[in-house]
Amino acid sequence: MKDIKTKEARRAPKLKDPVSRMPKNLMREAVLRTKQKSRDIYEIETSRDKKESPAEYSHRKIESAGQQSASMTARAFTTASQSIAKKSCKKIGEGIRGKSAAEDVQNQT
Repeated sequence: MKDIKTKEARRAPKLKDPVSRMPKNLMREAVLRTKQKSRDIYEIETSRDKKESPAEYSHRKIESAGQQSASMTARAFTTASQSIAKKSCKKIGEGIRGKSAAEDVQNQT
């Protein structure tokens, strides 16, 4: 008859190394901190809105709209100037290549 295999009764259970659990714990803590920060910011914003007078609210909104329009204007200006610069470089390059080709034709004759 075959012997039945059994585990040792005195053996302590295997525990995972705490270092291997560290990334998971750190990630969990980071997520919880982020959630708490977002809640805190929301509470601050809502409490500020309650204390804010209509004049302060409108002033803040006008300032933010002005900043947004200024950034959009700057972005549009930058984009336009970059496209003009690219076209200028392309025309200059074509002019230089065109002159050298014309000189080659004159030198051959």
